[in-house]
Amino acid sequence: MPNIGSIAVAAESSFGSLAAATGIPDVSGLTFTSMECDKAAISYDGQTFPSVDDWNDVRSGAGQLTPIPVTINNAGSPVRRRTGSFTIRAPMRMIGAASAYANYAAMPLVRILRSGLGFAAAAAATDDVTAQDSVNVWTPTTAGNLPEGTMVEWVNNNRCEYSAVTDNASDITASPAFSAAPDVADTIRLADVLYPVVGTTASVGDSVAIRFDSQNTRFVAVGCRLESVTFELEGDVGGYLVFANMTIRAAHILDDDGNASVEDPTLADGDVATFLQSYFVYSDAASGAAPYALARNTIDLDTWTCTIQNTWQAQGASSSILGVSEFDISDQTITVEAQGALTSAVRSDFENERYRQIVIGCGRSGAGNGFAIQLARAAFSVDSKPVEGSEGLFRQSFTWRGAPYSGDTAAAAVPANTVFRVGLFN
Repeated sequence: MPNIGSIAVAAESSFGSLAAATGIPDVSGLTFTSMECDKAAISYDGQTFPSVDDWNDVRSGAGQLTPIPVTINNAGSPVRRRTGSFTIRAPMRMIGAASAYANYAAMPLVRILRSGLGFAAAAAATDDVTAQDSVNVWTPTTAGNLPEGTMVEWVNNNRCEYSAVTDNASDITASPAFSAAPDVADTIRLADVLYPVVGTTASVGDSVAIRFDSQNTRFVAVGCRLESVTFELEGDVGGYLVFANMTIRAAHILDDDGNASVEDPTLADGDVATFLQSYFVYSDAASGAAPYALARNTIDLDTWTCTIQNTWQAQGASSSILGVSEFDISDQTITVEAQGALTSAVRSDFENERYRQIVIGCGRSGAGNGFAIQLARAAFSVDSKPVEGSEGLFRQSFTWRGAPYSGDTAAAAVPANTVFRVGLFN
């Protein structure tokens, strides 16, 4: 694949960006922003031109008739039609000083993630501790800035520690615990949160159009929604950077080779999230009444992946070339797979059907940096057992999946009581 190329993303004002006069996508009014991504990891294997070729056509000899393309006519001629999926891989670069992008919602990568996930912007970038209470509780400056489900960061001993708010009645309760009680005047940094949505796309972000350019080719995918994302690590053991490997479903893909134009990506100001300067945390058993205020434990990990998988249901429509009016999410799952040091602490979790909170924390520290994933309630999907590591030493494998959760104060709005949260810190 050529090294010279670019990918740009635009939010759609309506699904598929259809022109009313033709029922064919028109992207001329969209504003595209070039994104940072791995050109070599782009895959177009899922694209097809819908056709019928499996019927028993009558014929006079060995020759077979051409497949029947499924498309429409425009101005008396058939329109080239492609649908399907493709993959994009991009580093999880944080917003930093927010000069390149005013907020996370405007970043191309986050636009793609929002097309298949709910999104809650933080009420403020930070809040300060006004009274010290415990490892799970502190008094904030403005409790209203920390609604239930908000992911929070506290830096202790130059390590980023992450948790999520379970109650903000006056003091703030968070779970799992920090390693110590935050001191008066300490800064609590708040995150924009991606969270699960099952049902109609009314609760997720806009569909997106994605433009692919090389030196002499261009195609634009419209009506795009996130099918899956795997957050994974790249680099040497002990210094991994976090990448998002995304599979995206497109309602239609159109060619525009005559306007091909390659451009450099617009980089956010922050650092790429790294599995350094933070911890992999698991709680004590996640049970009992809300609000949760669970204890904190850590495991030293070699590597991990986190996969969010959407199951989409196409909503049919015959009035345009798309053949669909939207995609709805019929199911959504999250799985964390990890390998790390041998530990007996969780060895009996599978047979005991024990639930825990899981937090994957990543640095770097500082304003506009920090990335974390929380499974608010998780259980092993398979037994955790020793496995042979890359150098012949035994390590332990862990596979958690998200489970139903109600550990936040009742009746609180999303992202409260959601199965998982992905925190992008301000």
